[in-house]
Amino acid sequence: MGQNAALFAIPVLSSYPYLVSTDLINLYDKTKDLRFTVYFKNHPTIANSYYPKKQAGTRTTTASASDPGNIDLKLMRVPELYLILAESYLQGSDNASALINLNKLRNARGLGNYTGTDLGKEILNERRRELAFEGFRFTDLKRLGLGFKRADGTGLLANANRFALPIPQTEIDRSGIAQNPGY
Repeated sequence: MGQNAALFAIPVLSSYPYLVSTDLINLYDKTKDLRFTVYFKNHPTIANSYYPKKQAGTRTTTASASDPGNIDLKLMRVPELYLILAESYLQGSDNASALINLNKLRNARGLGNYTGTDLGKEILNERRRELAFEGFRFTDLKRLGLGFKRADGTGLLANANRFALPIPQTEIDRSGIAQNPGY
């Protein structure tokens, strides 16, 4: 792919052309949540707006070597495991264990224990906060049977066909499986 791959990459030292949605920003406690200053930066030209800085930058292996624009993405992290455990315990009606695992992550991020009443919603919100920009949100919504609506009014209903991608025709020809609905 060579230089063409750069067309799909986030700019090396900033990603300010991309605005972070207000609903995501509002999920964070800007003063207590340690992730806020790590994940976001004030937009240089649009007041009260942010752009993502999580995973933008350079990867360095030594002080003298760097690889601009590349970082080591983690396929699985301990915080994600806490969230998987919390959700699993909740599904099994063990709310106390779900809360323990959620609070381990929240406390590590400076937020303190969760004291609200909708534990399921908070686990999903915590997944959104912790795993922002890592590609989990869409599959979380699909897995839980939830839709979404963007600020501009567009989005997908929970049962929308577009939650499933089209199956390539070659695979259909080889296996005889049916195409996903809507394609």
